Amino acid sequence: DRHGIPMVPVDRLLSVTTARLQAAVPNSAILMLWFPRVAHYRDRARLNFGAISSQREVVVPVSVVQAVMQSSFPLPWKWRKDLYNAAFLREGRSVVPLDTVVSAMNCWSNMSERRSKLSIKEVKADVLVYAKEPMKPELADTLVGPESIQDACDRVIAHERDLILACNLLAASSQARGPIIFVPLGAGHVKRVKDLLKHPPAWLDEEVKPLLVAPQVPAWKALSMPVHRIMRFFQLVAAVPKIRPSRISSRKPFYIATL
Repeated sequence: DRHGIPMVPVDRLLSVTTARLQAAVPNSAILMLWFPRVAHYRDRARLNFGAISSQREVVVPVSVVQAVMQSSFPLPWKWRKDLYNAAFLREGRSVVPLDTVVSAMNCWSNMSERRSKLSIKEVKADVLVYAKEPMKPELADTLVGPESIQDACDRVIAHERDLILACNLLAASSQARGPIIFVPLGAGHVKRVKDLLKHPPAWLDEEVKPLLVAPQVPAWKALSMPVHRIMRFFQLVAAVPKIRPSRISSRKPFYIATL
């Protein structure tokens, strides 16, 4: 610039982040992105009509719950893992108590609503406390299922970019002409980038290489999943009403073991 201070980009191209996010978001989330309330009522109907009553309790097939998690209630993978710990076999099918599913969904809604009322300072503190780790690829073949829209955003927007920021910062520091490098970062990136800077540059380079490649996204999916819609979805989470199914048992409610 006019002061002779060199400036270098430390993030990847927006087009690459956009393509990776659109490729990662499940196709089943399209209805939720455009018509969240319609998707919510459809999924509530799925739970009600999929519920199986017995003398002991009301249960829902895991396959139905997985479909809902890929749509209007994309709980993070750790929440889903805790939820499916309550699964058991009934007549050859994996099922989950309906009230356990409902408690998990309402707990997520309550957390979203609470966060929507936080100040900027409180949001930053909340982000640091509840920093998420990405879902391991091998979990996609378990009951946890494939990434939800929440998991995809956490991985592409947060985890991947943390690696890229740390890698580019190390590269920039090796070419610095002075003792200080100023890098403005969002509160959610600071802690992990700081930790990643302790890794060897060669390791970071290998981790980052595949993250700089933009996948081929079908034209129909790119049009139906613009990034502003995906980000708007997160603003609407708190507005989705709580699930209140018509049938519910008296089983112990869902508790979050890990966040």
